[in-house]
Amino acid sequence: MSLIPLALALALYLWVAASRALVGDWPGVVIWTSYAAANAGFIWSYRP
Repeated sequence: MSLIPLALALALYLWVAASRALVGDWPGVVIWTSYAAANAGFIWSYRP
């Protein structure tokens, strides 16, 4: 199953979103969160 790449990708996006939240870049947080959700859906729909 391809859950490991999905989990790693989500962890990376969430890490970036959290670091942007710490510096107060809330537009960046929204962009990264929506980007992570879109990529999660893309990866999940093309899983083997």
